[in-house]
Amino acid sequence: MPRRGHSIDRTDAATACRDLARAAAALARVPSASVRFERGRLGPVDATYGLDGRGDMAAAEAFARIALLHVDPLVIHDTSRSPGLPPELTPERTRLRWFGSLPVQARDGTVVGVVCVFDRD
Repeated sequence: MPRRGHSIDRTDAATACRDLARAAAALARVPSASVRFERGRLGPVDATYGLDGRGDMAAAEAFARIALLHVDPLVIHDTSRSPGLPPELTPERTRLRWFGSLPVQARDGTVVGVVCVFDRD
């Protein structure tokens, strides 16, 4: 029986994640995005697109870790007006202000990855 669905088994996972991050930024019409998948004992695979500052990279990583805990999309509309965020997301440490994510779920509903998009506005 042929396998249904999509697979990146024959593709370099990091390259596939970079392509997905670039596509996510284009679809959301934002300058930057990241993709992260948890692969069990193989460890995570992730990639970013359009993130150039060290503080922005740390903020993206922190947001992805939080987003992986959610089964629904997660949005932070304005970090300067959202109390209780991790230090990496504070306006003093990153130029990013808007964060959005979409979880990627396995058939059993387990979140196995996340696609995140970011904007400075």
